[in-house]
Amino acid sequence: MVYYGLNLYMLLKTRLSHLWYLFWWMIILSFVSVFYHTVLGSNMFHFTPEARTYIDNLYKTTFWLIVTALVASAINIVFREIKYIFGADHLIIRKFLPTLRFTTLLLIWIIWWFLILESLHINTDGLLAWAWIGWALFAIASRDIIANLLGSLSIILSKMFEIH
Repeated sequence: MVYYGLNLYMLLKTRLSHLWYLFWWMIILSFVSVFYHTVLGSNMFHFTPEARTYIDNLYKTTFWLIVTALVASAINIVFREIKYIFGADHLIIRKFLPTLRFTTLLLIWIIWWFLILESLHINTDGLLAWAWIGWALFAIASRDIIANLLGSLSIILSKMFEIH
């Protein structure tokens, strides 16, 4: 059976491999959490307060990295399913889905960096303020580009002609 130009066996195989990646991210997250709580909660190891702080920061960084990778993998699966379901029929989804996927993943990893900086007790207020100023300047500078993009999108959506 062929599903949008793909063999059904290959489609199921790729879906299972992506779900397998999600499963392994969850296993790694569980292992890191159990290991951290076992090491710091047991009486076998005696750490100085400074060493405890380093271990705690390392755990928080690793924890948020794994959670972010898990969320990014799940979002990749969602976008892949959207592509397989609608990809062959809709020109707009074929054109704009990769950009939307990239933007979503970029935002997730930016949020991860801010979570890491916050967990290391680094003040991010100034960085966020400068980021908002930068985005505002970028939006003002790219106003014509966005207008042209929305104009072309409205032409494509009106379907007055067919693109080959």
